[in-house]
Amino acid sequence: MFTKICIPITNEPLSIYAARAALDFAHKLGANAVFVSVFTMPIIYRSQTEEDVRLELQLSTEAFLETWLEFAEHRSVPATTLALEARSSSVAQTIAEVALEEHCDLIAMGTHAYEGINRILLGSVAEAVTRHSSLPVMLFRDGLVPTAKPFDCDRILVAVDGSQATGEALDVTRALAKQLPASIQVLHVVPDVPMNYDSFMPAIDYSDLATDYMNEGKHVLKNAEAKLEDISSKEFILESAKGKRIADKILEIAKTHHAELIVLGTHGYGGFERILLGSVAQAVAHHAHVPVLLTRGVERAKTVVPKAMNVALTTKV
Repeated sequence: MFTKICIPITNEPLSIYAARAALDFAHKLGANAVFVSVFTMPIIYRSQTEEDVRLELQLSTEAFLETWLEFAEHRSVPATTLALEARSSSVAQTIAEVALEEHCDLIAMGTHAYEGINRILLGSVAEAVTRHSSLPVMLFRDGLVPTAKPFDCDRILVAVDGSQATGEALDVTRALAKQLPASIQVLHVVPDVPMNYDSFMPAIDYSDLATDYMNEGKHVLKNAEAKLEDISSKEFILESAKGKRIADKILEIAKTHHAELIVLGTHGYGGFERILLGSVAQAVAHHAHVPVLLTRGVERAKTVVPKAMNVALTTKV
């Protein structure tokens, strides 16, 4: 499944920690690594020329990457490096493009867990990469405590909701479990019944709706079981949200079940759509105690709406 991992890196502590963990992951998979460092041109003063500044940045970036070849050799991971200037689009777009050009099948990098107004104003290169890239992206959150123990993932938790995006997440999880190997925990969180007292809304039997939600969850897990029939070590978990956000419930189950990697599907919304609608996947990535692997769905999927609602809705994970 994963034979070549793109590892974007800077000299930030978070990026260095993520790169070391990604090397451990590559070693466990028997995969190659491509270290990518993208620099941007600063303001040019009169005493300098653009060519001189670009050359200086190129050489210093290449020297920085040389040390990572040594780390990779120590971990017995075949590796190459690539130092380049950000293209006209952005650093994130450049990383996404280079990963494809280098025939990588995974991007692994650190992410700053910006929240609220900081997330809107500052954003995150890693978050932008997840929106631009068609490849799966593994995120190591700012705040994870580095340890001397190599990054391991013997237990993978994948959250599913029946959408096409989480179907892709299941496929990736299955392939990973066979390649590592690892056990799989498949989780479906049953959402709380929406209580709407708008007089213009038709009357809804909420008890029937709750039953439909639970039955739909069982159906989602049954379909997941069919996809994983060749995986020997697996567990299927059906949990109600019980007043919590879906993302918070996923994080809670991941902790109680000692998951070492969380896999989620995402539809990759951008711009105001991302700000207004949010994302279960991004919320999990911002708060997870373990790395999170995000996969992209082929297209935005529709939720399966219980019959009691009979209303067309769309969702995003």
